[in-house]
Amino acid sequence: MTNFPPSLSRVPPRKSTDGQMGRLEQQVEKEKKRRERLNAVETAMKSLPLKPGAEAEITKLSGLFEQAYYAAINKLEDKAATTHTMAGELASLAKGLGKVANLVENLHPNTLKLWAAGTDPALNGGSLLFILKEAEAWSEAGIDTLKRAKRIGKPGRTEDLVARWMKETAAFVYEGLTTRKANIAYDAYASRQSETPFQGFLDRIFEIYGVKVSAKSRACKR
Repeated sequence: MTNFPPSLSRVPPRKSTDGQMGRLEQQVEKEKKRRERLNAVETAMKSLPLKPGAEAEITKLSGLFEQAYYAAINKLEDKAATTHTMAGELASLAKGLGKVANLVENLHPNTLKLWAAGTDPALNGGSLLFILKEAEAWSEAGIDTLKRAKRIGKPGRTEDLVARWMKETAAFVYEGLTTRKANIAYDAYASRQSETPFQGFLDRIFEIYGVKVSAKSRACKR
């Protein structure tokens, strides 16, 4: 048994304050809602007329909506880093992850075995490599999101800005998963917009993220 000095042994255990507990509860609730949104988005994506092999991309692409939504909100609140700063950091992150992935991929078998510390070196090395490459892809996807933000970050009402950003992301995802164009048809004879698969998908995305402006509003037109 370790004997601590008297001065340390008399120190009472540190208790979490109400403020700390409150912040922790907020973080837990925020993460819960984030997971619920992602699950709902993935369900909406799976309901699309997917092209062959597209289902494997759903989980990776679903995160783009979280990136786009919060990037737009932060831009509006004027408290986020600049687009240039975020793009630079993401580019550096992607480059660094790529270098580490390349290093792991070229490790000598003996080095890999030593690193694996008695476990399956091929399995663990492959898992690490997969995570690194996925993280690199996420960084590059984030850069693409910021590039689209430059095009649509124009003055306007708050809900219109968020809607434009989310629509651009929805269009990118829709066209990446299907063989169709992301467009909203207009029935000139009836003087109204016609329902299309993309419009239905966009309506659902707006519902999930609580975007108040309608998918059919003029603010969302290309």
